[in-house]
Order: sequence, then structure tokens, then C-alpha cells
Amino acid sequence: MTDSHGVIVPKDNLKHLGLKGEVVEAVRSGMVHVYGVSTIDEGIEVLTGTAAGEMQEDGTYPEGTVHYLVEQRLEELAQSAKDDEAPESESRDSEGETEESAGFGG
Repeated sequence: MTDSHGVIVPKDNLKHLGLKGEVVEAVRSGMVHVYGVSTIDEGIEVLTGTAAGEMQEDGTYPEGTVHYLVEQRLEELAQSAKDDEAPESESRDSEGETEESAGFGG
């Protein structure tokens, strides 16, 4: 085992956690970690080692945070989807023909 093993549990459940003796010893020796979290953002930070980020007054997230990076990626995907859309004037039927190529246009 390496020191990268661990488990995330709700913080309120830590007091009810029952572990075998060998697991308790692994936790004591630092080979296994038990992370108690209260929020999803705390879990994100444990998993990524990066601050999750709190939304600012202007609705954005601080640069370098997980939420900022997710927001940036979603914007990239949205732009890519827009770029891939066919022009509105060239609607396609179920077989991929445009109205014009199917003989319906002028």
C-alpha cells in the first residue's frame, strides 16, 4: 500500500465509523487516510488537491479553482457545439438531405 489510499466519508458519520484493527493501524501509520467532509466542495478539494472555489459577486469563480476550470471547459464545449451546428437555412431531413437537395427548394 502507498500513502495515496483513502476514503471520503460524511464528517457526521466519522463518529460511527467502525474499522478493523489492521485498517486503524494503517490510518495511524499514515498509509490510509480517512477524510471527513461536510460539503461536496470539500470532497472536490480532497480529490483534486485544488481549491473548489466560491462564486464571486459577479457570478464567476476565482482563476485556478476547480469550478473556474469546469466553467471554462463548459464554455468551450458550448462554443464547439454552436460551431458544429448546420446553418438554419439548410435544415436536414432524417436522411441527411437538405430541403434544397431533395427538390423542395427554388
